[in-house]
This record gives sequence, structure tokens and C-alpha cells, in this order.
Amino acid sequence: MINKEVSEMKGKKYDKFAITSFVFIILGLLISFVIPILIFYFPVIYLSIILIMSVLVSITFGVISLIRIKRNNKLKGRKFAWAGIIISVLSLLLLIIITIILISIMDLP
Repeated sequence: MINKEVSEMKGKKYDKFAITSFVFIILGLLISFVIPILIFYFPVIYLSIILIMSVLVSITFGVISLIRIKRNNKLKGRKFAWAGIIISVLSLLLLIIITIILISIMDLP
């Protein structure tokens, strides 16, 4: 039984959209949270825009990948696609929470 599953998986290839979804969100997170540590004077708005764009690309590619994998039995990578989508949603929620906290801390007249 295990040999049959292994032989079925050998013929399958990873969907490129699933890998791209996962890579985009990891790069977006690294750029958004590592660059401010390395460069102290870097406009935060640019990092937020980079993170939002990587989230949108990652979710889009993840959903496209899930549809392609469902339609084509020769593709695999469902876990990469779901990981990209879930990490993207969590990153967006984290960005929203951080933004709300920063706005509430600021002294506005």
C-alpha cells in the first residue's frame, strides 16, 4: 500500500503557482521585518506596501494553484499553496493590528 502511494507521488510535479505563493509571502515577510532592523531610517510605509503586495500576490497564486491541482491529478503542492494563503492572511492581520496600535499610541489633537 505504501509502495503504491510512493509510486503515484513520483510521477507528480509541484505546481509552480503553489511554490510561487509560498516564496512570495516569505520574501515579503523577510523584507518587511528584516530591513527595518538592518536599516534604521527606512520609511515604514514602503515596507507596508511591499507586504500588502506580497500578500495579494501570494493569495492569488495560492488560490490559482489550488484550482489547478484540483483539476490536474498530475500536480502536487496543495500544502505549499495553503501555507502561502494562511501565512498571507496572518501577515495581513498582523499588519492591521500593528497599524491600529501605532495609531492609538500617537497623540493626535
